[in-house]
Amino acid sequence: MSETLENAADRFFKWLDSIAESTLGKIGKSKGFHIWHSGGGCHHFRKENENGCYVLVCHESEIPENDLGTWMVGTYDAEGMEIGVEDFEGKLEDALDMADKLLAEV
Repeated sequence: MSETLENAADRFFKWLDSIAESTLGKIGKSKGFHIWHSGGGCHHFRKENENGCYVLVCHESEIPENDLGTWMVGTYDAEGMEIGVEDFEGKLEDALDMADKLLAEV
């Protein structure tokens, strides 16, 4: 039996909502970030500034179960062109703070 597109989309968004409601998702939300699915199973914390530039924060292209590790923090212009990517070793909250600082500079 094949799944309808509507059912598949509903399942996908319920799954994405469950990530957003996880402990790490709540940390990101408390700092103004939202979970963004970039395709291919990759999920990032994303935040935009008033110029349309944005930052993405991820942990090996997935949202892990705990908040420690190496986080990749990428900055992008309004057209989606990469400005830079930096690795950050530590806690998610600190990586999000670093991302905020980088976002303020673009």
